[in-house]
Amino acid sequence: MYEEQRLTIPATGKHDWSDWWIVKKSTVFKTGTKKRECWICDKTQTVSIPKLKPFVKLNKKTISLTAGKSYRLKASYAKGDSVKKCKSSNKKVATVSKKGVISARQAGKVRITIYTKSGKKATCKVTVTAKKKAAKKSSSNKSGSGSGSSKTNGSTVYWTPGGAVYHRTPNCPTLSRSRTIYHGSISSCPKNRGCKVCF
Repeated sequence: MYEEQRLTIPATGKHDWSDWWIVKKSTVFKTGTKKRECWICDKTQTVSIPKLKPFVKLNKKTISLTAGKSYRLKASYAKGDSVKKCKSSNKKVATVSKKGVISARQAGKVRITIYTKSGKKATCKVTVTAKKKAAKKSSSNKSGSGSGSSKTNGSTVYWTPGGAVYHRTPNCPTLSRSRTIYHGSISSCPKNRGCKVCF
């Protein structure tokens, strides 16, 4: 049978340390720890890692919105931190939810401030513009359909015997090949709608 032999390494007082490895990550509220080990004697060392420095940063510093629209403001911060509250300087202009969703209400300027649990804050300036009003439709009938508009009624119009529409001018491109062109008032015209080219 073989006898077990052990090799005794004399103590030198020197260590051959491995690289540090993270045992526990630090956050803005708690310290972390890291360790390393000696390759020669298996001795370990443990040290603490300082807390992370708190910060908060927004993805936008200024925003322009139209009343009725919304935008989600995104905040980045150190590990372990979180958003505590979001505040609007003027809720009549725009409101903000705890998740950072800005809802524009009426024209004006407002500051949105994000606060973290670590005590940090960041501000975004928001400009809200009013909704664009739809353009009012003209009461006049530009196509000249039916019996004609008030601007056309009573004025001279032109038509051809075989045509389906009347014209504002005898120089209308669609009349360039017509040999016979009649003219008269809109009330005497036998055609019931105007030309889309010259009206």
